[in-house]
Amino acid sequence: MVLYISKRSKYDIGSVTHFQALKDIYGEDNVIYIDFNFSMPAKNEKNYICYGKYSGRAERLKRVIQRNTMIISNEIINNLCEIVRNENIDIIFSEESTLGTFYKQVKKIEKDIKIITFYHDIGADLFRQWRKQPGLLNKIENSLSIYQEKMCVKYGDYNWVFHQTDFEKFNKFYGSVPDAMIPLASPVPVAIKQMQDKGEMQSDKIKKLLFVGSSYYPNVIGIRWFVKNVLPELDKNIQLVIVGRGLEFLKNEFQDPRVNVVGTVETPVPYYLDADIFIAPLFDGGGMKVKSIEAISYGKCFVGTEESLHGFWEELSNAVRNKFIYKVNTKEEWIEILNKLATQDIYKFNKTVFDDFYSHFSYETMKKSFEEQLKRINKESK
Repeated sequence: MVLYISKRSKYDIGSVTHFQALKDIYGEDNVIYIDFNFSMPAKNEKNYICYGKYSGRAERLKRVIQRNTMIISNEIINNLCEIVRNENIDIIFSEESTLGTFYKQVKKIEKDIKIITFYHDIGADLFRQWRKQPGLLNKIENSLSIYQEKMCVKYGDYNWVFHQTDFEKFNKFYGSVPDAMIPLASPVPVAIKQMQDKGEMQSDKIKKLLFVGSSYYPNVIGIRWFVKNVLPELDKNIQLVIVGRGLEFLKNEFQDPRVNVVGTVETPVPYYLDADIFIAPLFDGGGMKVKSIEAISYGKCFVGTEESLHGFWEELSNAVRNKFIYKVNTKEEWIEILNKLATQDIYKFNKTVFDDFYSHFSYETMKKSFEEQLKRINKESK
């Protein structure tokens, strides 16, 4: 039996593909999902448990006093240990690197259990960035997150990361190397047939740039920088569409008539279908960017920073690098590339980009890597 732990949305690509791979490998009935997503209601069903959000500020403070992060309490840890014991769990697969106290407790009762932690980013690095955020409680919780991650490294058995940058960061902070490096994967979009049908359809004279993201602060900082520093220098036929949960507040901030702030949508698919160029002006954060892989999976021309392409750039072929997918960092580089693209015919669906995605970042490729690593773990356990 496998205990799968994640606080990420059931719609987060990384979580969705990892969870699906575990079900495909072990069988759906042999994987129990522990959901720490605060946006989901508390629920206890067969093979699915969600604890919901903490009840209030007092409960949040209690968790801090217990030296836990806000997603877990000592009571939840005890409950998880009971599940491990009662369900005869063999493997814990956690998408969260802040559950060190739980790891320590579960190893006391089941010393032979194998714990795999998949690092979506390296908290020792990321949480140091986040400590710049205002609020004493935020600063304390970010420090506790670093402490809990150290405990995960100490009591966990296998550490997996997305890409070389996080591989090197893990080694820098913890003095050891991760056991596996498995890139972020994505299912082939359902709408891909529509994209393929549009493959020969070139863009109009007007070039539509698309930015997709949430109100997560690196997204906000990045798109503000772009609108202030890059957009004014671009060809007048370039327009920008901004889509993402919680970004409506930018409507009053961005006065350029070429900017269309859509904000929250039920699905971004129509905007991907209509876009000519996907942009990712990100300078902060960690891990592989979900929106980057989404854009590549739709066969889009892509312009982004080094941060937005972590884990992707190294795997892409020369057929797409600096031809359809561009890595830029400075204001001048952004302006040069986008103004050049403004004068070119761009396909709404680029088969070369999609083929590169399928070779390196598809679900099938990721599942094969999972199977290889899990076979190795099983062999070492015997």
